[in-house]
Amino acid sequence: MPSEHQAAPTEGTIPCNPDSSTTTSSPPSRPNAMPAPASGAPSPAAPPATPSSPARPSGSSRSPSPRRRGTVPAARDTGGVSSTRVSSARLIGRTAELATLEAALADARAGRPSLAFVAGESGVGKTRLVGAFAATVAAAGVPVLRGECVALGEGELPYAPIAGALRPLARRGHPVLATLPADVRRPLAALVPGLDVLSPDGPPGAGGPSGDGDRAVLFEALLALLDALARDDGLVLVVEDAHWADASTRAFLSFLARGVVDERLLVVATYRPDELHRRHPLRPLLAELEGRAGSRRIDLPRLTRDELGDLLADVLGAPADVGLVDRLWTRGEGNPLFTEELLAAGLDGRGGLPPTVSGALRLRIERLSPAAQEVARVVAIGRAVDHAVLATAVGLPEREIHAALRGDSSTAPRPAARSATPAATGSPSARWTSFRRAT
Repeated sequence: MPSEHQAAPTEGTIPCNPDSSTTTSSPPSRPNAMPAPASGAPSPAAPPATPSSPARPSGSSRSPSPRRRGTVPAARDTGGVSSTRVSSARLIGRTAELATLEAALADARAGRPSLAFVAGESGVGKTRLVGAFAATVAAAGVPVLRGECVALGEGELPYAPIAGALRPLARRGHPVLATLPADVRRPLAALVPGLDVLSPDGPPGAGGPSGDGDRAVLFEALLALLDALARDDGLVLVVEDAHWADASTRAFLSFLARGVVDERLLVVATYRPDELHRRHPLRPLLAELEGRAGSRRIDLPRLTRDELGDLLADVLGAPADVGLVDRLWTRGEGNPLFTEELLAAGLDGRGGLPPTVSGALRLRIERLSPAAQEVARVVAIGRAVDHAVLATAVGLPEREIHAALRGDSSTAPRPAARSATPAATGSPSARWTSFRRAT
């Protein structure tokens, strides 16, 4: 799916993207803010910067021009559709979710380690929420480390988000590394070359952990490093897209949940529930961790219609007319990213489906079983289809249709079509299937 929109960076922070610049500057002073980090704490991290605004598409003279701030140009072949991405400069409608993350950090800074899981579909704003939270706490002096899990298809990249989060420390030769014993730095160097460069007692480690014993040593070394980084002002470790987490990363998250005692650490993990098929390896881990003391789950919903209107007003620089709000509410169903992509395709809300959206939807459909794909094709014709009619049109027994709608596969995501009861549809029929669509 297309990546979610990002929050603007906070002055005095470094980018949290591991491949971004790691130039450090001092955080700005703020009244009544959390104390600034002491010498030796990592520089605060902030989300990637969002560049300038799009040019206005032709043929949209009745709509106000989008604001320059908070927009992200994206050069791509759109087949005649506007190639400009627009984005709200403000975080819309996430007050309660931000408060939950702030409460989790307050617990962590009080010596009660915390876990927070942010769950939501692609494009709903998980990255934006976490980015806004990270920027706020970083500006107040709390260091943030941030890494992303990587989808590699057949293979895995062990510890990808952990290595990505720690790589800036190695690149800068962070002073906290010099405070760690050599037997702690050496296993860390096996994960991120450069973390042991300050060791006077021997050469850096090479290669990754090769067995359970090596992994246990690495996990203890990672915990010691995180504890040292968190000691002064607390620490936020963000693991994005945990539905793509490799086995080693999942094992480390499990270790952290069991191994922390009084470290001033908050771990925030984001994931897409609709990616978790019945045999997905993250499901048992979530079932275990989300129920532990000190854990919080934040389910991120789509925007309400009023919140969608606020988002459009921020992008356009003026309140959107009712017709535009209605069209984008119908097409995007409150998904912020999809709404912004549709707006970029035409400021009147009537533009074609952007390739970023259609390509992502097509990819999800292609990952379904043949039966589920056929069901999706039929259901896409209408908003809601009676199951008996669907069974006749598809030519499958109703039991197989139910299985297709549930996404009963070891690898397939849940399909876009969904079953509904009469109470949900207002229909006297026994069972209906509705279909989410952005076209």
